[in-house]
Amino acid sequence: MIQLQRIPHYLLYIFVWPYYGTLVRYTIEPLERIAAPQNDLIELGECVQDFARGKSAELKYIAFAATINAGLTVATFSWPHLEGAPWAAAGLLYASLFLTIGALITGSQHIMFFHKMCPYSTENVADEPCDSAKYNMYLVARAQYLDSLTRSWPVLFGLTAGEAMIPSEEKGSQDLLRQRGLNPSMILTWQCPIMLMAWSWVAYTISIVVLISKPFIAPANTDTDQRKTAIFGLTAGAYMFLAFLWTSLFTYQAGKNFKSINPHARILPK
Repeated sequence: MIQLQRIPHYLLYIFVWPYYGTLVRYTIEPLERIAAPQNDLIELGECVQDFARGKSAELKYIAFAATINAGLTVATFSWPHLEGAPWAAAGLLYASLFLTIGALITGSQHIMFFHKMCPYSTENVADEPCDSAKYNMYLVARAQYLDSLTRSWPVLFGLTAGEAMIPSEEKGSQDLLRQRGLNPSMILTWQCPIMLMAWSWVAYTISIVVLISKPFIAPANTDTDQRKTAIFGLTAGAYMFLAFLWTSLFTYQAGKNFKSINPHARILPK
């Protein structure tokens, strides 16, 4: 039986299901490692560096996928089948276009942030961080914790409930290593590009389904050939959706198993 207190969790899972594996792999798990108690600031810096490396790979994928989706969406507006189609088809295409633009804009903001850490190097900060990048990563980890009540970007950590500001620099550094919590605002911020990109593809896919289903939606349309074409296309789409569900579940489970048996993988906090 579904527990009432778990309903918000289930609703949140439904909202993130198109990109759940990516959200866990590149946002939640790295931030959990950062928030976990560390032995020293060097280990903390390595966790932040791992987070930057994963985000760099994710942002490259987002830029490619969002660009492809933007091109497909614009091209779809010129299709003759769009004329006479239900209004939802055009509405979903516009929604897909806006979501894609948002993914590209927010993704570029994150890329600029990581490159700002290492302004005097041509290398990506996540590929081979320079000395200034490592120092900046330490500053992000330390300053945003000690001053998280007044600063919002890029807050990687949030103060725990009832926690007061630490006046002593030495004591603050020690508490930075032991008393951190995830900031929900930053989880939303860091996953925003992949969220917008994923839902832009969802909107585009649904718009294509609406266009293909036009022979069944229009009551005056009795063309059997168009209906056969629609059935064929919808069947292919159903197979694609089932394949997406299966591969998503398989890769997510494989990732969890790899994390549990890989001796070099970091252990998440209980």
